[in-house]
Amino acid sequence: MRTNWVSVLLAVMIAVSAVTWVRADEPAPKDQPAPKITMPTVVQPNELRSYKVSVAIKGCVGVMDSNPLLVDAVNTMRVQHQYGKREGDGLLMLDISALDVQVTINGEKVPTSPDQYPKLTLLLDKSWKVNKIFGIDSVRDAGQVPGLGYANLILLFSIPDADKPHAIGESWISKVKLPGKSDEVTIKSTIKSVVETGGAKTASVHQDYDWGEQKLDAGRSVKSAAAVDSTFDLASGKLLKSHAECQLSFSEPTQAKPENRQYKATSKIDVSFGK
Repeated sequence: MRTNWVSVLLAVMIAVSAVTWVRADEPAPKDQPAPKITMPTVVQPNELRSYKVSVAIKGCVGVMDSNPLLVDAVNTMRVQHQYGKREGDGLLMLDISALDVQVTINGEKVPTSPDQYPKLTLLLDKSWKVNKIFGIDSVRDAGQVPGLGYANLILLFSIPDADKPHAIGESWISKVKLPGKSDEVTIKSTIKSVVETGGAKTASVHQDYDWGEQKLDAGRSVKSAAAVDSTFDLASGKLLKSHAECQLSFSEPTQAKPENRQYKATSKIDVSFGK
């Protein structure tokens, strides 16, 4: 009887070992490909969107009579986006207006002129790229202010090629040039995460902007680069908030003093949806 019990136990152990060997020989399951997401841009006809915007710049932005022009300024405003209806040519009108502008320079509030932040009218094609811009020529110093600013702030409000499938953590490169502007910016976009709250999904996106070297006036040049972190509504592509930091490295080789030939400034922009 004892012999039969030992025989049964050995048979069970052999069967278990055989199963283990078979499983060990089976190939390990392959990693599943990361799911890809798309973020379309959806705007209702005549939709009005309002944003709080803060633009700060600090550092040296030029040299006058051998003296560095140091600035520490903060501009706050309410920016309205008024969309129209897409016409037969496929273009959608977007009016951009800056309201309640407050300018503080070196801690003191200063008056602003209407031409500093004039109304801009954009025509957007079906891929949401800017086809034309009206009013940009009247922006004060529009051709001399590098990096991100009022004249090209529209860049923050959409992610190039976000309507195409991309995996979380994936990066892609886009080149964007606004009409009427000579400079082209290279944008590297990365979807960092997707979060669902109360049934609504939002996407966190990091972007790196690079304008390369731009020629300014009087022999000056500047290299501009910006890091941008934004949150978008995944279903509509609506910008909910954004923070951008732009590094401006100026070069002015015509200056007599060596210390004045290179100087830097930093600009920070914060955008949040809502009144």
